[in-house]
Amino acid sequence: MLNVKNIFPYLFLVMCVALSVFIEGYISPPQDINSQQFDKQGNTNGNIHNNGYVLINGDWIYYTNFDNNNYLYKKRLDGNSKQELTKGHYSCQLNFVNNWIYYTKGVPGEVYKIDFNGKQNKKIIDKKVGNLIVTNVFIFYRQSYDGDWGKLYKTDLEGQNERLLANNIIEFSICDGWIYYSNRDDGASLYKMDLTGTNIAKLNDHYSLFINVVGEYVYYADYTDSQKLYRIKIDGTNKSILSQEACWNINIQNEYLYYRNQSQGGRIYRMKLDGSENMVIIDTENCTEINVTDSFILYRIPTSAGGYFRANLDGSNIQKWE
Repeated sequence: MLNVKNIFPYLFLVMCVALSVFIEGYISPPQDINSQQFDKQGNTNGNIHNNGYVLINGDWIYYTNFDNNNYLYKKRLDGNSKQELTKGHYSCQLNFVNNWIYYTKGVPGEVYKIDFNGKQNKKIIDKKVGNLIVTNVFIFYRQSYDGDWGKLYKTDLEGQNERLLANNIIEFSICDGWIYYSNRDDGASLYKMDLTGTNIAKLNDHYSLFINVVGEYVYYADYTDSQKLYRIKIDGTNKSILSQEACWNINIQNEYLYYRNQSQGGRIYRMKLDGSENMVIIDTENCTEINVTDSFILYRIPTSAGGYFRANLDGSNIQKWE
């Protein structure tokens, strides 16, 4: 026979748990898109600043095929199993997030997303954008058309819920929940803000481009000082020069910084992040659009006898890239 006295404590416990869940849900609603953080970025800042033609995810290379109308392709790391994913338009500024590749149709261009097997391809942002950075929560981009050029927006991963973060930037990078950008309203000085567009701080008074951020430092070319290479702490202190020569196309991968040495005819140089071991690794003039992966460098020589080339991370084993 059921003992009514013994069941009361259990009923009381169940009611308390249910009440606590209700109260927690009431006073702590789910975060909206403007307050969420992220822990994955679809390509590196440096690659995107160099048009983002290549990325590696798992055993696959996703890349812009320059020999076939700049369509999007993928192939295995060993070069086998090559597959065309898109057809009919260019693909640049590649980002891989949640088994989708996000890209722009040209630079600048509208934003598309396609699944990693090329089965579903759809336009999600119908305006010309650049500096496309996609995370596992947000899409960030710079408006790159007519009177709206320079506006920085973020959206959800379907291109919806658009929010304006800044009105007039040249370029930006993202690191550890902060956006670092060159402010066109202030002589392209280096600024930072959080992912909601608030907590804005000025970091320097110099025209700063090719912005890369690693750890405690921001790396950039100072166009008010002959495009020399500098780094500064993320709080705006400890500014120091890393190269006295003009540096373009800066791109950081792991412990090395790669750049086009404009003072040396556009050859590719590499240095440690503290400026040591600075040396030429691609001894060919007029190299540009330096993309760097964990396995290789991809770069362009924009001449009739040039094209796109692949090399090991130390500059060895140079080969023509398809």
